[in-house]
Amino acid sequence: MSKVFSLAGLRLGWIGPSHVIAECIKHRDYTTISCGLVDDVLAVHALKNYDKILKRNRKIIKDNRVILDAWIQEEPSFSYVKPRAGTTALLKYDFSYSSEEFCVGLFKANGAFLTP
Repeated sequence: MSKVFSLAGLRLGWIGPSHVIAECIKHRDYTTISCGLVDDVLAVHALKNYDKILKRNRKIIKDNRVILDAWIQEEPSFSYVKPRAGTTALLKYDFSYSSEEFCVGLFKANGAFLTP
């Protein structure tokens, strides 16, 4: 729900082998009374509008990929590995400083958040 529907933080359950889920449920009984009502309502709304939300999100991804492709072509010090699916790309650069220094500097200068 959180990634596909752009509902970050929404938690409803688990996907995995049944024995792992059984253990999660057993421990959840001690830590959580129930899923939040708001989470349930948002999930139902998202599932009822699955096609519309997915179409919108795919358009955003496509549009942003075009922008990134154009920028990469204009910047000789950068290249990237395009994602085959999803939205995560591996950015490569030709600078003498660490990826951490680059990411922190970019964030401080522009508010753009990348993970080193």
